[in-house]
Amino acid sequence: MTKIIAVANQKGGVGKTTTSVNLATSLAVIKRKVLIIDMDPQGNATTGVGLDKHNMPVFLSDVLLGDAQVEAALQKVPNTNIEALAGGPDLTIAEFQMMKMDDREYCLHNVLAGIKNRYDYIIIDCPPSLNMLTVHEISNDALDGVPILVTYCPLCNAGVVYDRRVKIDGKDKELNFKVSGMLRKSDMVMMDEETETLWQQLMGEAIVGDYTGTFLRVIPSLIVSVEEFFERYPDGWIIDPQKADKESQEVYGTNYYVGYDKSDSKPYERFFDAEDVDSRLPAMERVIDIQVDGKYKIYPLSILADKQVIHDEFNGVKVVLFYQQGTVSILDAKEIRNSKAIGTSTVFSPILDRQELSFTKKGGYFVDEQTGSKWDITGISVEGKLMGKQLSIEPHSNHFAFAWLGFFPDSEIYGE
Repeated sequence: MTKIIAVANQKGGVGKTTTSVNLATSLAVIKRKVLIIDMDPQGNATTGVGLDKHNMPVFLSDVLLGDAQVEAALQKVPNTNIEALAGGPDLTIAEFQMMKMDDREYCLHNVLAGIKNRYDYIIIDCPPSLNMLTVHEISNDALDGVPILVTYCPLCNAGVVYDRRVKIDGKDKELNFKVSGMLRKSDMVMMDEETETLWQQLMGEAIVGDYTGTFLRVIPSLIVSVEEFFERYPDGWIIDPQKADKESQEVYGTNYYVGYDKSDSKPYERFFDAEDVDSRLPAMERVIDIQVDGKYKIYPLSILADKQVIHDEFNGVKVVLFYQQGTVSILDAKEIRNSKAIGTSTVFSPILDRQELSFTKKGGYFVDEQTGSKWDITGISVEGKLMGKQLSIEPHSNHFAFAWLGFFPDSEIYGE
Protein backbone atom coordinates (compact mmCIF):
# COMPACT_ATOMS: atom_id res chain seq x y z
CA MET A 1 0.00 0.00 0.00
CA THR A 2 1.27 3.46 -0.92
CA LYS A 3 2.21 5.67 2.02
CA ILE A 4 1.61 9.41 1.61
CA ILE A 5 3.62 11.75 3.81
CA ALA A 6 2.98 15.51 3.89
CA VAL A 7 5.76 17.65 5.38
CA ALA A 8 4.02 20.76 6.68
CA ASN A 9 4.65 23.65 9.03
CA GLN A 10 3.06 27.09 9.09
CA LYS A 11 6.44 28.80 9.39
CA GLY A 12 9.06 29.12 6.69
CA GLY A 13 12.73 28.25 7.07
CA VAL A 14 12.17 25.32 9.43
CA GLY A 15 13.46 22.57 7.12
CA LYS A 16 10.33 21.30 5.33
CA THR A 17 11.95 21.12 1.90
CA THR A 18 15.21 19.72 3.26
CA THR A 19 13.26 17.02 5.08
CA SER A 20 11.16 16.21 2.00
CA VAL A 21 14.13 15.95 -0.34
CA ASN A 22 16.28 13.94 2.07
CA LEU A 23 13.41 11.59 2.88
CA ALA A 24 12.67 11.00 -0.81
CA THR A 25 16.33 10.43 -1.60
CA SER A 26 16.85 8.02 1.32
CA LEU A 27 13.82 5.95 0.33
CA ALA A 28 15.00 5.82 -3.27
CA VAL A 29 18.42 4.57 -2.16
CA ILE A 30 16.78 1.54 -0.54
CA LYS A 31 14.98 0.80 -3.83
CA ARG A 32 11.60 2.32 -2.99
CA LYS A 33 9.69 4.05 -5.77
CA VAL A 34 9.04 7.63 -4.72
CA LEU A 35 6.96 10.52 -6.01
CA ILE A 36 7.81 13.94 -4.57
CA ILE A 37 5.16 16.63 -4.99
CA ASP A 38 6.41 20.21 -4.78
CA MET A 39 3.49 22.32 -3.51
CA ASP A 40 5.62 25.39 -2.84
CA PRO A 41 5.60 28.22 -5.44
CA GLN A 42 9.31 28.71 -4.80
CA GLY A 43 9.95 25.26 -6.29
CA ASN A 44 12.90 24.46 -4.05
CA ALA A 45 12.03 20.76 -3.72
CA THR A 46 12.05 20.51 -7.50
CA THR A 47 15.54 21.98 -7.56
CA GLY A 48 16.57 19.91 -4.54
CA VAL A 49 16.08 16.59 -6.32
CA GLY A 50 18.11 17.80 -9.30
CA LEU A 51 15.52 19.12 -11.76
CA ASP A 52 15.55 22.51 -13.47
CA LYS A 53 12.41 24.30 -12.27
CA HIS A 54 12.89 26.97 -14.94
CA ASN A 55 12.66 24.42 -17.74
CA MET A 56 9.53 22.39 -17.01
CA PRO A 57 7.09 21.64 -19.85
CA VAL A 58 4.20 21.21 -17.39
CA PHE A 59 3.86 22.22 -13.75
CA LEU A 60 1.73 20.85 -10.93
CA SER A 61 -0.41 23.99 -11.13
CA ASP A 62 -1.43 23.10 -14.70
CA VAL A 63 -2.62 19.68 -13.54
CA LEU A 64 -4.51 20.99 -10.50
CA LEU A 65 -6.46 23.41 -12.69
CA GLY A 66 -7.25 20.75 -15.27
CA ASP A 67 -5.12 22.35 -18.00
CA ALA A 68 -2.87 19.30 -18.38
CA GLN A 69 -2.83 15.58 -17.62
CA VAL A 70 -0.72 14.36 -14.73
CA GLU A 71 1.26 12.09 -17.06
CA ALA A 72 2.59 15.14 -18.87
CA ALA A 73 3.77 16.70 -15.62
CA LEU A 74 5.59 13.69 -14.14
CA GLN A 75 9.34 14.23 -14.33
CA LYS A 76 11.86 11.43 -13.87
CA VAL A 77 14.86 12.32 -11.73
CA PRO A 78 17.87 10.82 -13.57
CA ASN A 79 19.58 7.80 -12.02
CA THR A 80 17.06 7.49 -9.15
CA ASN A 81 13.76 5.87 -8.30
CA ILE A 82 12.23 9.34 -7.87
CA GLU A 83 9.64 11.08 -10.01
CA ALA A 84 8.47 14.63 -9.33
CA LEU A 85 5.56 16.97 -9.88
CA ALA A 86 7.24 20.36 -10.14
CA GLY A 87 6.24 23.46 -8.19
CA GLY A 88 6.39 27.00 -9.54
CA PRO A 89 5.07 30.56 -9.12
CA ASP A 90 1.74 29.75 -10.77
CA LEU A 91 0.83 27.57 -7.77
CA THR A 92 -0.05 30.78 -5.97
CA ILE A 93 -2.46 31.78 -8.71
CA ALA A 94 -3.83 28.23 -8.88
CA GLU A 95 -4.67 28.25 -5.17
CA PHE A 96 -6.99 31.21 -5.53
CA GLN A 97 -8.53 29.95 -8.74
CA MET A 98 -9.31 26.68 -6.96
CA MET A 99 -11.23 28.58 -4.28
CA LYS A 100 -14.04 28.90 -6.80
CA MET A 101 -14.23 25.13 -7.27
CA ASP A 102 -16.82 23.16 -5.31
CA ASP A 103 -14.43 20.22 -4.87
CA ARG A 104 -11.29 22.26 -4.25
CA GLU A 105 -10.30 20.15 -1.23
CA TYR A 106 -10.09 17.10 -3.49
CA CYS A 107 -8.04 18.56 -6.37
CA LEU A 108 -4.79 16.90 -5.35
CA HIS A 109 -6.61 13.71 -4.28
CA ASN A 110 -8.16 13.46 -7.74
CA VAL A 111 -4.80 14.05 -9.45
CA LEU A 112 -3.21 11.22 -7.50
CA ALA A 113 -6.10 8.76 -7.83
CA GLY A 114 -4.88 7.19 -11.04
CA ILE A 115 -1.15 7.08 -10.29
CA LYS A 116 -0.57 6.65 -6.57
CA ASN A 117 -0.38 2.84 -6.72
CA ARG A 118 2.76 3.09 -8.85
CA TYR A 119 4.75 4.32 -5.87
CA ASP A 120 5.77 3.01 -2.50
CA TYR A 121 5.89 6.53 -1.05
CA ILE A 122 4.50 9.91 -2.02
CA ILE A 123 6.21 12.84 -0.29
CA ILE A 124 4.41 16.21 -0.35
CA ASP A 125 6.52 19.32 0.32
CA CYS A 126 3.98 21.88 1.58
CA PRO A 127 4.32 25.67 1.35
CA PRO A 128 5.10 27.74 4.47
CA SER A 129 1.51 28.82 5.06
CA LEU A 130 -1.33 26.35 5.26
CA ASN A 131 -3.89 28.82 3.97
CA MET A 132 -2.51 31.93 2.27
CA LEU A 133 0.33 32.43 -0.19
CA THR A 134 1.63 35.87 -0.95
CA VAL A 135 4.84 37.51 -2.05
CA HIS A 136 4.98 40.36 0.46
CA GLU A 137 2.32 41.82 2.74
CA ILE A 138 4.48 43.48 5.39
CA SER A 139 7.56 45.67 5.36
CA ASN A 140 9.30 46.73 8.57
CA ASP A 141 11.23 49.90 7.84
CA ALA A 142 12.21 53.30 9.22
CA LEU A 143 11.62 56.76 7.79
CA ASP A 144 13.32 59.83 9.20
CA GLY A 145 14.04 57.90 12.38
CA VAL A 146 10.46 56.66 12.81
CA PRO A 147 10.04 52.86 12.75
CA ILE A 148 7.19 52.19 10.32
CA LEU A 149 5.14 49.18 9.31
CA VAL A 150 3.88 49.19 5.73
CA THR A 151 1.07 46.66 5.28
CA TYR A 152 -1.17 45.46 2.48
CA CYS A 153 -3.82 42.75 2.46
CA PRO A 154 -4.88 41.96 -1.13
CA LEU A 155 -8.04 40.05 -0.15
CA CYS A 156 -9.39 43.23 1.47
CA ASN A 157 -7.46 45.71 -0.68
CA ALA A 158 -6.35 47.19 2.63
CA GLY A 159 -3.21 49.30 2.59
CA VAL A 160 -2.24 50.94 5.90
CA VAL A 161 1.00 52.36 7.35
CA TYR A 162 1.55 52.13 11.11
CA ASP A 163 4.08 53.30 13.69
CA ARG A 164 5.83 50.18 15.05
CA ARG A 165 6.19 51.72 18.49
CA VAL A 166 3.66 50.97 21.21
CA LYS A 167 3.54 52.28 24.77
CA ILE A 168 3.52 49.50 27.35
CA ASP A 169 3.62 50.33 31.07
CA GLY A 170 4.60 53.89 30.18
CA LYS A 171 7.55 52.84 28.03
CA ASP A 172 7.90 52.80 24.24
CA LYS A 173 8.53 49.37 22.75
CA GLU A 174 9.55 48.95 19.12
CA LEU A 175 8.06 45.86 17.49
CA ASN A 176 8.90 43.90 14.37
CA PHE A 177 6.08 42.27 12.47
CA LYS A 178 5.56 39.31 10.18
CA VAL A 179 2.63 37.53 8.53
CA SER A 180 1.05 35.02 10.89
CA GLY A 181 -0.46 32.93 8.10
CA MET A 182 -3.96 33.45 9.51
CA LEU A 183 -6.97 35.44 8.34
CA ARG A 184 -9.92 36.94 10.18
CA LYS A 185 -12.88 38.18 8.15
CA SER A 186 -10.66 37.77 5.08
CA ASP A 187 -8.13 40.23 6.51
CA MET A 188 -4.51 39.41 7.30
CA VAL A 189 -3.57 38.75 10.90
CA MET A 190 -0.06 39.97 11.73
CA MET A 191 2.25 38.76 14.48
CA ASP A 192 4.92 40.68 16.35
CA GLU A 193 8.20 38.79 16.71
CA GLU A 194 8.86 39.95 20.24
CA THR A 195 5.82 38.41 21.99
CA GLU A 196 3.97 36.62 19.14
CA THR A 197 0.91 38.75 19.87
CA LEU A 198 -1.58 38.64 16.97
CA TRP A 199 -2.65 41.94 15.38
CA GLN A 200 -5.48 42.70 12.96
CA GLN A 201 -3.97 44.40 9.91
CA LEU A 202 -7.00 46.47 8.92
CA MET A 203 -7.60 47.76 12.45
CA GLY A 204 -4.04 47.87 13.81
CA GLU A 205 -5.37 46.24 16.99
CA ALA A 206 -3.76 43.48 19.05
CA ILE A 207 -6.42 40.78 19.30
CA VAL A 208 -4.65 37.83 20.98
CA GLY A 209 -1.60 37.79 23.24
CA ASP A 210 0.35 39.97 25.64
CA TYR A 211 -0.67 43.25 24.02
CA THR A 212 -4.38 42.49 23.50
CA GLY A 213 -6.35 45.74 23.24
CA THR A 214 -3.33 47.82 22.19
CA PHE A 215 -3.59 49.83 18.98
CA LEU A 216 -0.88 50.81 16.51
CA ARG A 217 -0.88 54.47 15.49
CA VAL A 218 -1.80 55.09 11.85
CA ILE A 219 0.80 57.17 10.00
CA PRO A 220 -0.72 59.49 7.37
CA SER A 221 0.25 58.15 3.94
CA LEU A 222 -0.81 58.24 0.31
CA ILE A 223 -1.32 55.39 -2.14
CA VAL A 224 -0.16 56.73 -5.49
CA SER A 225 1.32 55.27 -8.65
CA VAL A 226 5.08 54.97 -9.08
CA GLU A 227 4.86 57.62 -11.80
CA GLU A 228 3.05 60.05 -9.49
CA PHE A 229 5.50 59.32 -6.68
CA PHE A 230 8.65 60.11 -8.65
CA GLU A 231 7.06 63.09 -10.38
CA ARG A 232 6.52 64.64 -6.94
CA TYR A 233 9.52 63.13 -5.13
CA PRO A 234 12.30 62.67 -7.74
CA ASP A 235 14.81 61.85 -4.99
CA GLY A 236 12.44 59.46 -3.21
CA TRP A 237 13.35 55.87 -2.39
CA ILE A 238 11.65 52.71 -3.56
CA ILE A 239 12.24 49.08 -2.64
CA ASP A 240 14.61 47.64 -5.25
CA PRO A 241 13.10 44.43 -6.68
CA GLN A 242 16.51 43.41 -7.99
CA LYS A 243 17.68 42.93 -4.41
CA ALA A 244 14.93 40.44 -3.61
CA ASP A 245 15.46 36.69 -3.89
CA LYS A 246 15.15 35.21 -7.36
CA GLU A 247 11.84 33.48 -6.65
CA SER A 248 10.21 36.75 -5.58
CA GLN A 249 11.57 38.58 -8.62
CA GLU A 250 9.90 36.03 -10.87
CA VAL A 251 6.41 36.88 -9.59
CA TYR A 252 6.71 40.65 -9.15
CA GLY A 253 4.13 42.34 -11.35
CA THR A 254 1.89 39.26 -11.29
CA ASN A 255 -1.61 39.30 -9.82
CA TYR A 256 -2.59 36.18 -7.85
CA TYR A 257 -6.28 37.15 -7.75
CA VAL A 258 -7.26 37.54 -11.41
CA GLY A 259 -10.61 39.30 -11.74
CA TYR A 260 -11.05 39.52 -7.97
CA ASP A 261 -12.17 43.16 -8.00
CA LYS A 262 -14.87 42.90 -10.65
CA SER A 263 -17.86 45.03 -9.73
CA ASP A 264 -20.09 41.97 -9.27
CA SER A 265 -17.51 39.84 -7.45
CA LYS A 266 -17.79 38.62 -3.88
CA PRO A 267 -15.12 37.82 -1.30
CA TYR A 268 -14.00 34.21 -1.15
CA GLU A 269 -16.54 32.38 1.01
CA ARG A 270 -13.71 30.32 2.44
CA PHE A 271 -12.56 33.45 4.27
CA PHE A 272 -15.69 35.60 4.59
CA ASP A 273 -19.28 34.42 5.06
CA ALA A 274 -21.39 35.65 2.15
CA GLU A 275 -24.29 36.29 4.53
CA ASP A 276 -22.15 38.84 6.38
CA VAL A 277 -21.56 41.06 3.33
CA ASP A 278 -23.13 44.47 4.03
CA SER A 279 -25.82 45.19 1.42
CA ARG A 280 -25.43 48.98 1.54
CA LEU A 281 -22.55 48.93 -0.94
CA PRO A 282 -21.29 46.45 -3.54
CA ALA A 283 -18.83 44.10 -1.83
CA MET A 284 -15.92 45.17 -4.04
CA GLU A 285 -16.64 48.89 -4.01
CA ARG A 286 -13.43 50.63 -3.02
CA VAL A 287 -13.86 52.99 -0.10
CA ILE A 288 -11.71 55.59 1.62
CA ASP A 289 -12.11 55.84 5.38
CA ILE A 290 -11.50 58.56 7.94
CA GLN A 291 -11.76 58.41 11.72
CA VAL A 292 -12.64 61.19 14.15
CA ASP A 293 -12.91 60.54 17.90
CA GLY A 294 -13.67 56.86 17.45
CA LYS A 295 -16.28 57.43 14.74
CA TYR A 296 -15.81 56.38 11.12
CA LYS A 297 -16.96 57.60 7.75
CA ILE A 298 -16.28 56.05 4.36
CA TYR A 299 -16.37 57.52 0.87
CA PRO A 300 -17.13 55.23 -2.11
CA LEU A 301 -14.47 55.61 -4.79
CA SER A 302 -17.13 55.57 -7.51
CA ILE A 303 -18.68 58.75 -6.09
CA LEU A 304 -15.30 60.45 -5.65
CA ALA A 305 -14.29 59.52 -9.21
CA ASP A 306 -17.47 61.16 -10.49
CA LYS A 307 -17.10 64.33 -8.43
CA GLN A 308 -13.26 64.53 -8.63
CA VAL A 309 -13.27 66.65 -5.45
CA ILE A 310 -15.32 66.19 -2.27
CA HIS A 311 -15.47 68.75 0.54
CA ASP A 312 -16.96 67.39 3.74
CA GLU A 313 -17.13 67.83 7.49
CA PHE A 314 -17.32 64.88 9.89
CA ASN A 315 -17.60 65.21 13.65
CA GLY A 316 -16.34 68.78 13.45
CA VAL A 317 -13.31 67.97 11.23
CA LYS A 318 -13.19 69.36 7.70
CA VAL A 319 -11.64 67.26 4.94
CA VAL A 320 -11.15 67.42 1.20
CA LEU A 321 -10.75 64.38 -1.02
CA PHE A 322 -8.96 64.49 -4.37
CA TYR A 323 -9.27 62.02 -7.25
CA GLN A 324 -7.04 61.57 -10.27
CA GLN A 325 -7.23 59.02 -13.06
CA GLY A 326 -4.37 56.71 -14.00
CA THR A 327 -3.37 54.27 -11.27
CA VAL A 328 -4.18 50.67 -12.24
CA SER A 329 -5.71 47.89 -10.17
CA ILE A 330 -3.41 45.15 -8.90
CA LEU A 331 -6.37 42.76 -8.61
CA ASP A 332 -7.63 42.72 -12.20
CA ALA A 333 -5.44 41.19 -14.94
CA LYS A 334 -2.78 38.53 -14.34
CA GLU A 335 -0.11 40.93 -15.56
CA ILE A 336 -0.70 44.02 -13.43
CA ARG A 337 0.52 46.40 -16.12
CA ASN A 338 -2.44 45.26 -18.26
CA SER A 339 -5.05 45.91 -15.55
CA LYS A 340 -7.87 48.43 -15.64
CA ALA A 341 -7.33 51.95 -14.32
CA ILE A 342 -8.99 52.74 -11.00
CA GLY A 343 -7.34 56.07 -10.21
CA THR A 344 -5.79 57.62 -7.12
CA SER A 345 -7.61 59.04 -4.10
CA THR A 346 -6.09 61.21 -1.37
CA VAL A 347 -7.45 62.99 1.72
CA PHE A 348 -6.28 66.29 3.22
CA SER A 349 -7.26 69.05 5.59
CA PRO A 350 -8.42 72.05 3.50
CA ILE A 351 -7.18 74.44 6.19
CA LEU A 352 -3.79 75.97 5.50
CA ASP A 353 -2.27 78.69 7.69
CA ARG A 354 -5.69 79.20 9.35
CA GLN A 355 -7.38 79.75 6.00
CA GLU A 356 -9.91 77.29 4.64
CA LEU A 357 -9.40 76.59 0.94
CA SER A 358 -12.08 75.47 -1.51
CA PHE A 359 -10.99 73.32 -4.44
CA THR A 360 -12.25 72.44 -7.90
CA LYS A 361 -10.70 70.15 -10.50
CA LYS A 362 -9.43 71.93 -13.61
CA GLY A 363 -7.51 69.90 -16.14
CA GLY A 364 -4.99 67.76 -14.34
CA TYR A 365 -4.80 69.97 -11.24
CA PHE A 366 -6.84 70.97 -8.21
CA VAL A 367 -7.29 74.74 -8.04
CA ASP A 368 -8.18 76.64 -4.87
CA GLU A 369 -10.75 79.40 -5.29
CA GLN A 370 -9.06 81.69 -2.78
CA THR A 371 -5.71 82.20 -4.56
CA GLY A 372 -6.03 80.34 -7.86
CA SER A 373 -3.03 78.19 -6.97
CA LYS A 374 -2.70 74.76 -8.59
CA TRP A 375 -2.26 71.60 -6.48
CA ASP A 376 -1.35 68.04 -7.41
CA ILE A 377 -2.74 64.72 -6.15
CA THR A 378 -0.17 64.63 -3.32
CA GLY A 379 -1.49 67.91 -1.84
CA ILE A 380 1.42 70.10 -2.90
CA SER A 381 0.90 73.43 -4.66
CA VAL A 382 2.87 73.41 -7.90
CA GLU A 383 1.93 76.81 -9.27
CA GLY A 384 0.58 80.12 -8.01
CA LYS A 385 0.72 82.22 -4.86
CA LEU A 386 0.89 79.15 -2.60
CA MET A 387 3.46 77.27 -4.68
CA GLY A 388 5.48 74.86 -2.53
CA LYS A 389 2.90 74.65 0.25
CA GLN A 390 1.74 71.23 1.44
CA LEU A 391 -1.76 70.37 2.64
CA SER A 392 -1.83 68.31 5.81
CA ILE A 393 -2.57 64.65 5.03
CA GLU A 394 -5.54 63.30 6.97
CA PRO A 395 -5.00 59.75 8.26
CA HIS A 396 -6.96 57.47 5.96
CA SER A 397 -6.76 54.14 4.19
CA ASN A 398 -8.32 52.31 1.27
CA HIS A 399 -10.35 49.08 1.44
CA PHE A 400 -13.06 47.02 -0.16
CA ALA A 401 -16.46 47.89 1.29
CA PHE A 402 -17.18 44.34 2.49
CA ALA A 403 -13.98 44.29 4.53
CA TRP A 404 -14.32 47.70 6.12
CA LEU A 405 -17.99 47.28 6.99
CA GLY A 406 -17.26 43.80 8.30
CA PHE A 407 -15.17 45.37 11.05
CA PHE A 408 -16.93 48.74 11.35
CA PRO A 409 -20.62 48.21 10.47
CA ASP A 410 -21.67 51.45 12.16
CA SER A 411 -19.61 53.60 9.79
CA GLU A 412 -21.35 56.51 8.14
CA ILE A 413 -21.38 56.24 4.36
CA TYR A 414 -21.02 59.39 2.25
CA GLY A 415 -23.94 59.82 -0.10
CA GLU A 416 -26.46 57.85 1.94
